[in-house]
Amino acid sequence: MLVSAFGDPQVGASGGRPFPINNDGRFMAYAVQLLWRLHHRMALISPKLGEMIAFRKVMNAIPGDSAVDEASIESMVKAAGLQLRYIPEALIYNKGPETLRDFIKQRRRIQNGHLWLIQNQHYQVVSQDKSTLAKILWQELVSRPRDAIKLLMVVLLEFYCRALGSWDYRIKKKESFCLGKSPVPPNG
Repeated sequence: MLVSAFGDPQVGASGGRPFPINNDGRFMAYAVQLLWRLHHRMALISPKLGEMIAFRKVMNAIPGDSAVDEASIESMVKAAGLQLRYIPEALIYNKGPETLRDFIKQRRRIQNGHLWLIQNQHYQVVSQDKSTLAKILWQELVSRPRDAIKLLMVVLLEFYCRALGSWDYRIKKKESFCLGKSPVPPNG
């Protein structure tokens, strides 16, 4: 299904709709489900590819030090003058973080990676655009008003994770590929 987009020679990359299987009724399952619902809403406005993508070979390699490889590919595809195509019918089942600690670790790394992407590839993913975020959050609130408190809690948690990722990148000067890794001891 993803390769069907390449019938259009202007399309350089396509991505499907990540669909989390986390659904045990706990707050973290809600948070994961919410983030992927927002991702879907965002990708309908401006394609944001993730989890599984197909792309034309417009680069020699994907940067090895990028923690956000799909976004790096987006950047290179757009730099080649090609378009991104979101295919919401192509469902990609995945499992998101189940613990608060894992959620924070993942979201922190992603924010750090997005900042690296801005600096090194001069590309900003749509999820960094505040007006798009405000629009999709409003859509979510209108469609699920009973979840307003949980929505606010996830927004605050995401803000915290982004602040940590920004701290790591801007203040600590740690890039995301280094986060949580111990230095490899030298041989000898």
